[in-house]
Amino acid sequence: MKKVFKSLLGATIVSLAMITSSTASAENLTIREGQAGEPIIQFEGGYIKGTAKRLKQIAEISGAKVVEFNSSGGYAEEGYMAHDVMLELGLSGFVPRGKTCMSACAVTFLGAKHKDIQGVLGFHPSYIDGTAPDEFKLGQIDGMNETFFLLENGVSGQFIRAFMYLGKPSVFAVFTDNDEFSKIFDGSFTDVELIDLFWSLEEIKAYRWLVNGGTFND
Repeated sequence: MKKVFKSLLGATIVSLAMITSSTASAENLTIREGQAGEPIIQFEGGYIKGTAKRLKQIAEISGAKVVEFNSSGGYAEEGYMAHDVMLELGLSGFVPRGKTCMSACAVTFLGAKHKDIQGVLGFHPSYIDGTAPDEFKLGQIDGMNETFFLLENGVSGQFIRAFMYLGKPSVFAVFTDNDEFSKIFDGSFTDVELIDLFWSLEEIKAYRWLVNGGTFND
């Protein structure tokens, strides 16, 4: 299914050139009731200072065990801290169809006890934003730390090598279903499948537009 959509993206990207994307807002955490009456956390918006703390608070107060994500990411450190919250509280993660969980959000998602992807989950390598004298050294340390983080979360060396080489701030490793995502742990991607994971922001936007029937459902 992903390849079928990707074959349509070139024309769709052109048709979307005049559409202005909205600026990501700070995270908004609310509770909705699931089919069995259970509380479910809806996580909308971007990661800012205190996001992880607020996620932990609402989970503990509500007793919710599932987090529905729709976030383009944000402050990287909060993504890692929210990942630890997911682990500590045994929270499951869900990305609904038509929604996204990108960058810092994808880092958080790795900490989920159970993982369900029906929308778009997107990882990109962390990067240094600035012109500090030691920027290269800081980048090396950041990359090393991220590699260890992925290994500690059971991610295969096959995926990590491709991710670090092909990923960029504007190029994401994209997953749109559970079967595809499971391969990052067992390293069973073919070469073609591995390369096909990497999408530009324009391709991701076009994919979402197609899935949502010609609209953006943020």
